[in-house]
Amino acid sequence: PDIRIAFSPDLGGMAQVDAEVLAHLGGVMQAMEAAGAYVEETCPDLPNLERTYHTLRGIGYATSARRMPEAVSKVVKKTIVENVAFGRSLTIDDVADAHLDRTVIYNNMVRLFDHFDVLACPVVGCMPHPQTEEWVSEIGGHKLDGYMDWLRFAFLATTASLPAISVPVGPGPRGLPIGIQLIGRPRGEASLLAAARAVEMVMGGPKPPIDPVTTQP
Repeated sequence: PDIRIAFSPDLGGMAQVDAEVLAHLGGVMQAMEAAGAYVEETCPDLPNLERTYHTLRGIGYATSARRMPEAVSKVVKKTIVENVAFGRSLTIDDVADAHLDRTVIYNNMVRLFDHFDVLACPVVGCMPHPQTEEWVSEIGGHKLDGYMDWLRFAFLATTASLPAISVPVGPGPRGLPIGIQLIGRPRGEASLLAAARAVEMVMGGPKPPIDPVTTQP
């Protein structure tokens, strides 16, 4: 496929990734190169991406809870209470900095797309975990501080308001699913879907839904 792929395995060091995920996605990029795509490992400057994401997210939580009925606020889980409290703790300077940094991140991504069609990165940096775990506490040997840390690969497209898609490219060596995230240019949904289709076909797709493993009857 005639596609130019910027590949970032850790979004410039912001997000952690397990060795198994990294090795598998490296193989996906090699397969894409063999099929005719241009692949380069690179990542634009993403200043304060994590802080910007959490600030904008916190504003949303504080807004949602602004007129929440007391009966509802008494039954929400602890993490939501903490998210609302964080949002309410933000200052006007925090909000202003987040919007300014968001603009820089967006502009840097737009410049990236002058040379590439998509930015590829992991969907998440870890392999599937037991469903009994509310959130992943360690990735790639790094202890995580909070329940959002394992979702850092979702911060970029969300913060910059860019189209993104997750493409199944597994299973991995242990038979577990692995996905790759493709982020496209602003209003570039059509070309993003075409790139996703190309990756899907190179990796043996389209893949049928997997049979769920469940203990339910």
